[in-house]
Amino acid sequence: MWGVKVTIPLFKYLPQGIGEVVLRNRTLRWSTPQTLNDPFDMQTGLDLAFNKAEVVDIALEKSWESFNNVEAPIGNALGVMLAFMREKGVKISREEFMKEMRPALIECCANLRAGLPELDAVFLKELATTKVLCLSGSPIIVPLWTHYAQEHKGIVLEFGEAAGLDSPWKLARPMNYVDAPPKLYDDEFWSDMMSGRTSMDAKTIMRRYIFTKGKAWESECEHRISTGEGRKPDALFEDAKFAEQELVSITFGCRMDGNDREKFAELAKVANPEITIRQAIKQGAELVITKL
Repeated sequence: MWGVKVTIPLFKYLPQGIGEVVLRNRTLRWSTPQTLNDPFDMQTGLDLAFNKAEVVDIALEKSWESFNNVEAPIGNALGVMLAFMREKGVKISREEFMKEMRPALIECCANLRAGLPELDAVFLKELATTKVLCLSGSPIIVPLWTHYAQEHKGIVLEFGEAAGLDSPWKLARPMNYVDAPPKLYDDEFWSDMMSGRTSMDAKTIMRRYIFTKGKAWESECEHRISTGEGRKPDALFEDAKFAEQELVSITFGCRMDGNDREKFAELAKVANPEITIRQAIKQGAELVITKL
């Protein structure tokens, strides 16, 4: 399921320079797609992959059922038309109904494919100002320490919900990692839409863009928060404050020296006097975290 809510600790890997700014200002940077390190992230189109013949056959059966069933859901103009025909007592055999409807549904499939580039353009334009906060679900992912935390000389900050605060952390969703561009919708949805039972939902489409990445990034165990354009819609990024209670812990990289540990311990305690301080340790082929 796309962007299913989960309640787990959330971690931000940071080099020392940025980590110091984050702790001193108590802010985190929310980014737009064009500022992310993956040029494909939220910047590619969706896939309209479905089996046309199967979808048309299923949609025909659903349309016939809707034509004959007063309890059938009505989700778009076709659904309204089928209900109108039923209420007016239109008489038509199943064979005639299928013969009349099939060409229209085949044409509908063709129009969907033809219209996808325009639909993509609309949503990609909308996404250009959407800001996201990228975090990880684990503090012991070695490649993340290497690439984002200054080759293990940086820090990892842990964030979480705080009692009495309307924190954004509860909005975090795990990424869906895929081999190819995400499908716009599945066969079941298209057969429902082509039989008049449902319509496109802009929020669902946006979630597919925001919470999807390529399989190559799966090891990052990324969780993402998106709340729209933020307070500065035209800005490429936005630095937003977090409450001291939301800063749960700080973990020092296994290559951080003693002087830097002392400095960051002091910075962390200023940011939140109740913060838990931890150390990453290289233990054989593994990275382990211990409390200091």
